[in-house]
Order: sequence, then C-alpha cells, then structure tokens
Amino acid sequence: YAAGFREIVDLETYGNMDDFDGNWGVFDIPMAKYVVKHLSAKEEPFIASWFTISAHIPFNIPDNWDTSAFKHPERSPERGMEYTDQALGVFFDLASKEPWFMNTTFVITADHGSRDLKGRAEDTDYIRNHIPFLIYAPDGSIKPRMIDDRIISQHDIGPTVLSLLGYNRPYVSVGTDAFSADSTIVAMVRSEGAFTVFSSDYTIRMDKDMNRAEQVFCHTADPLLQRPLSVYDTCKVENAVKEAQAFMQDFSLRLNADRLSIKKENIPTE
Repeated sequence: YAAGFREIVDLETYGNMDDFDGNWGVFDIPMAKYVVKHLSAKEEPFIASWFTISAHIPFNIPDNWDTSAFKHPERSPERGMEYTDQALGVFFDLASKEPWFMNTTFVITADHGSRDLKGRAEDTDYIRNHIPFLIYAPDGSIKPRMIDDRIISQHDIGPTVLSLLGYNRPYVSVGTDAFSADSTIVAMVRSEGAFTVFSSDYTIRMDKDMNRAEQVFCHTADPLLQRPLSVYDTCKVENAVKEAQAFMQDFSLRLNADRLSIKKENIPTE
C-alpha cells in the first residue's frame, strides 16, 4: 500500500489452499489464470504487478506436474524457471483474449539475480546479478530490439516506462530512460561488505569505503571475472567510479532526508 497500490491479493484473498506452494504463496500457473480473470474485472486504465514465486528456492511446483518436456525435470533452479516460463505462456495466452491486452504495456523483470549458483563458476558479481528487463507492447508500438551496448539496472525501469507512456511531468529518479542516449552509465551491487560497479566496459571492485578501485575486469572478455586487468582505460574507470560515488551520495542524502518525491525535492547539503 505504501507504493500506492489500492489492492493486494494474497493467499487468503485467493481462497484456495490447494494451490499453495507450501512456502511463498500460490503456484505460478493457477495464479496466472487468476490474475487475468481479476484484471478483466477492473476498470481501465490500471497498473498491476504480479510477483511470481515458483522460480524461487525451494523451487516447489505442483505435485505430479508433467516435467517430461523440461530440460531439467528434477528439482532445481532451472526446473522452477521452466515452470514459471510455462506460467507466463498461460498468462499471455489468456490475456491475449481480453479487451485490455492490446492497450497494455507489459514489463517482465526480477527483484534480484540468482543466488543459487553456489559452487559454480558463474557465481560472480557480473553473472549472478543479471536479471531480465523485457518490455512488450502487443500493439506493436515498441519495435523489437535488444539493447546490449549499455548498463541497465532496476533503477531505470521506472523512467523507461514513464517515457514510453509519454509522461512529461517532473519526478525524482536515480535511474534514466534505458532508450535514451543519456541512459545510466553505471550500476552497482553490494556483496561481501563492498560495492562492485558495472560500466559498459568494466566490472570494478571497490574498496570497502568506496574510495578507490581495487580490481578491474573486462566483463565482455572475462564474464567469470577470473583475470583482473593490469592495463585498462583509466579515464573510463575513473569516470565510472565518480558516477557511482555521485549516485550513492545523491541517493543516500535523499533517502535519509525523505526526499525521494518531487514534493520533497529540496535535499540538505553537506
């Protein structure tokens, strides 16, 4: 409710414990059917968010579910993702028959990357924190394309969607429109007590106080981050570090001073 949503559908609202996964909520496929039916009863325009659960540890799916066509039929992160993928197929098949479908922009993303790669070579800051950011407009207003020449983070989802909607009023955001030439230069994650900064060219591991770069990797050539660079473009790295430091300063000041909305735009200075 703090985010402005007027209604939250939980397990109790859903009303059928037979579809409970035993941990998080309703299995994704029955929930997909419920979401479409529920939205079809709403007056347009509306904004809605569906949080899928079956691709999350412990990766439960319904008992006796036919996984014979799955690449990973046994319990695993991959099996959970295959089941959720089926659920998205069910959702879009049903939604495509509803009157609101052609007038809706769909965003598919995640709240965090995979935390279940322990012991694998892919368990690196660069690969572990990849998440999907897919935008689909059934009316064809968004032409098919892949953006892979820049770093995009969760902070950019809001500004991107607002831009697609033609929203032209002021708002506060620490992200930028992913389609813009001025889109975000860096993204960051915190792990093992320190930040890692990602730019289009480099993955930069910072010291714990975020004052300097301790290791620099070229993630396009070395996505497993096994070979720290001894020679790199110092100007690009310094710019990325400064962008990350400025981001943290601005965000921290706004968060601590409750200045994350345009109504509270004035922030204190140091």
